Amino acid sequence: LDNPGHRILSGMAAEVEILLEEHQDVLTVPSQAIQGCEFDNLPKEIREEDAQIDRTKSIIPVVYKHINGEAIVKPVVIGTSDLHNTIVLEGLEEGDLVITGPFKELEKLSHKKKVALEATPAAAAAAAEPTESGE
Repeated sequence: LDNPGHRILSGMAAEVEILLEEHQDVLTVPSQAIQGCEFDNLPKEIREEDAQIDRTKSIIPVVYKHINGEAIVKPVVIGTSDLHNTIVLEGLEEGDLVITGPFKELEKLSHKKKVALEATPAAAAAAAEPTESGE
């Protein structure tokens, strides 16, 4: 668009994304994977033993990890997020399998519920990529 004088005219519109902060070497999960769980609804063993729980809050951020065919609730400490991903500061390690999907499905999950592992297109592509074996 040729716009001498760089003037904004009535009826013009623009969409802008402003980068406020950039993070490197952080663990992120899709934002929809993070659920809010009432403290009293957490399993007793999680309430009593998990160090990530801020006991001053009534709603605890959690994710569900896939462990041995079960959805296991895991409290997390979260950082900033964008439209799609949220930084997890504590509670997960690289390589943990976090259950994701549509919110309506995620809200049906419960601790130790049986779940099946499905490969996503991105995971399947990553698994198909050759890796260096050092041989």
